[in-house]
Amino acid sequence: MLVLVLVLVLALGPASARPAARSTPRGYSRRMSNLTYTVPAMHCGNCTAAVEREISQVPGVDLVEADLSTKHVVVRGEGVDDAAVREAIREAGYEAA
Repeated sequence: MLVLVLVLVLALGPASARPAARSTPRGYSRRMSNLTYTVPAMHCGNCTAAVEREISQVPGVDLVEADLSTKHVVVRGEGVDDAAVREAIREAGYEAA
């Protein structure tokens, strides 16, 4: 029994290392979404930084990753508005394809 507990602790890690669960009011669900955009005009690190900076200001956005080699921008968040993300990309000086 002790071995099983030890294996579980090692596999899962300490409770403090895991992120806290987010609770929602009864009857509501969290709508996490992953949106992917192609921004063909990104050609340098400054381009990706500008796009990431603008998109990160959109309400609901938790994570933005712009990949220069693929020209893809992945946006993750809760209730993220597609039109707001596209506008943020325009504010950075680019267009989403």
